[in-house]
Amino acid sequence: MNSEIIFLPTPNWFISRPIDVNTNDSTLATCAINSIILTNNLLTTNQSTIKDAHTKRLHCVSFYNIPNFDYLASCSDDLDIKVWNYKTRVLINQHKLHQNSPSCIDWIRISDASSDPILLSCDIKGNIFKWNLNTGEHIRYFPENKPITQIKILENSYKTAVGYKTGTIVLLDVKSENLTILQKLKNHEDSINFLLWCPFKTEENYEELKNELNCDNLEHVLASSSEDKTIRLWCTLKYVQLKFFRVPSGATKNSKGKDNQISYTPLCWPRPNLLLTGSFKGELFHIDLENLKSVSSNESLIKWNTFMSLPDSQMHKKIIFDIIYCEDKIVTLSLDRLLNIWCLKTFKQEKSMTTLNGFVYSITPSPIDPNYMAIAVGDSTIKFLNEKQNVKTFANNIKSEVTQIAWHPTKESFLAFGTKDGKIGIADVMSTSKPANYIYTNYNQSVYTLLWCEDLLGDEENNNEETSRKFNLYSVADGKIMQHCLRSVSFSKENLNTENIKSLNFYKSLSKIINEEKSESSIDYGLTEFSVLSIKETNDFYFCIGKFDGSIEVYKKENRQVKKLCCLFNHQKLVTYIKWNVSTFDLNKNEPVYLASGSNDFNVIIVDFKHLINEVDQVERSINFYSKYKHKLIGHKERITGLNWCQSLDSNLLASCSYDSTVQIWNADSGDYVANYRGHSDKLLCCLFSNDDPNVVYSGGEDYCLHKWRIDSQEFKKPPEQ
Repeated sequence: MNSEIIFLPTPNWFISRPIDVNTNDSTLATCAINSIILTNNLLTTNQSTIKDAHTKRLHCVSFYNIPNFDYLASCSDDLDIKVWNYKTRVLINQHKLHQNSPSCIDWIRISDASSDPILLSCDIKGNIFKWNLNTGEHIRYFPENKPITQIKILENSYKTAVGYKTGTIVLLDVKSENLTILQKLKNHEDSINFLLWCPFKTEENYEELKNELNCDNLEHVLASSSEDKTIRLWCTLKYVQLKFFRVPSGATKNSKGKDNQISYTPLCWPRPNLLLTGSFKGELFHIDLENLKSVSSNESLIKWNTFMSLPDSQMHKKIIFDIIYCEDKIVTLSLDRLLNIWCLKTFKQEKSMTTLNGFVYSITPSPIDPNYMAIAVGDSTIKFLNEKQNVKTFANNIKSEVTQIAWHPTKESFLAFGTKDGKIGIADVMSTSKPANYIYTNYNQSVYTLLWCEDLLGDEENNNEETSRKFNLYSVADGKIMQHCLRSVSFSKENLNTENIKSLNFYKSLSKIINEEKSESSIDYGLTEFSVLSIKETNDFYFCIGKFDGSIEVYKKENRQVKKLCCLFNHQKLVTYIKWNVSTFDLNKNEPVYLASGSNDFNVIIVDFKHLINEVDQVERSINFYSKYKHKLIGHKERITGLNWCQSLDSNLLASCSYDSTVQIWNADSGDYVANYRGHSDKLLCCLFSNDDPNVVYSGGEDYCLHKWRIDSQEFKKPPEQ
């Protein structure tokens, strides 16, 4: 599919293992709510998704990491332990032995072809189940009646370290049916966050490290971290503590809050002599275990070295809760929803990725700079993406999922937004310190269309020269269209000032102007979509209104007079989207003007708008029933949720996205299939052609992802049959 992931779903926070790495092919598995995201190339290339892997929130994923076995285990609050073939995404086996929420899992990894794959799973009541995947046999261990937070099994061994919420670490031998408790390590004073065995290989030589730790068997050294803000190294042969480090607090100047707000100590051990942790303020630290330097007489106060971060907007500003090692790179996860990638050779940050905790509802390019895009996200934020894929976030005073956005046509920093709970707001998005201001809060349901345009009614209330050049905001929700008249929009130093805002029922006012009788239900409930097309070198417009019955009413505002041109009847169900291929209508220009519409009937209709206008002009009256179209594009298997035209010169490409999880590229002139993108794992809500390259498309939806992909790299030309 050759796609690049711009935004990934936010991994689940504060669980035993939100991301695991396959050491054979570097595939990364990520827990994202109840689905598993499988990526490669350090999270930038989509491989696949195990959608709804569990019915509740995931707690842990674990690769088997034995050659020729493509096993990935997962556990969840739904009490299930599942094993998947991560390459085919097929469920291999599962068990329901736990009666309490499983907290962590790990494999017994024995490099012996005759050994069966065996998985250990733990729960919050202290139960441990040893499960043979081939035979289905299981054994229950119960070393302590306390919540288990971590488990880690030594490679090519049955020695198992189990961490508890009390801070105790219990060393077990799980080879036989009868549980053998080797030792209990009780130096930690709070919950165990991480357990890691030293990544020592027998062919390696770390004599200085052995001398520093006073331990000849490095493979039996265990590292533990705890919410007591300490890291400890243990010799599990002699059952003694080797080293004790206090976690650095960090000194990030942009960090907010106190150090003790959240106590969590991430840990990573990529090489035997290198240990990594994160501060409570978002910094990433490392120490050389062969060259420990104390900063005082207190042996626990070791000097930690800091990784060098990228510029301010891409550095962590909140606590790091996981650190992953993959291919000489380090991946860190933080509460700021940034997923940062670092180079282990240079100790520098290389990349920052923003993750999302909500649907990607809408993508809209700026009218001033089309390479600058605003993205409406269901985690109560608006993201901004430039051509270099740098990301900014606006969230000041946004309290609900953002479903629609619309840039002001002339004021570069003004952006209107609509929310899932039916509110309309305006924000100065270039300033994160100025809160968004709400101008309309009377909708009951999600706002699904939002656009700026001059006054389309031309009535006496708005018919003076001053207001006729003002841009009004139009919104669609609850089955009606509202016109929000803003006489002035300006920002003070503190917030947005909106004066004389007046909201009126647009369709009701329109019906009065054209003297057309409308039922109360059609005025107050029957409308689903709204789109406007300006007429070149005039202050006139065409505009369309989509309805629940599948019809589209077409109007023209000319010389401050509004008249109805026709009613299109090409869809069988409600209209979900309307989009012209041009922003300005020029009757004298020799170029096609197409009107595309999508519907719950799964079809896309393309109408030759110039031909329609000519027919209306010939009869010199409104056409009540018009069912002619240029193409009826059939292929999607679910409702159409978005349409976008390629704006490159001489381009005839139309993109449509659907609840069937695909984006279809069409040739609007011929009606032919061009390409079908199948990289998403859930319903799609929006799509957008790149302004720079007509071969590049962005798409997003309910899988919490924004993808960027090339049309000419797609394997398929049409949507799947099922």
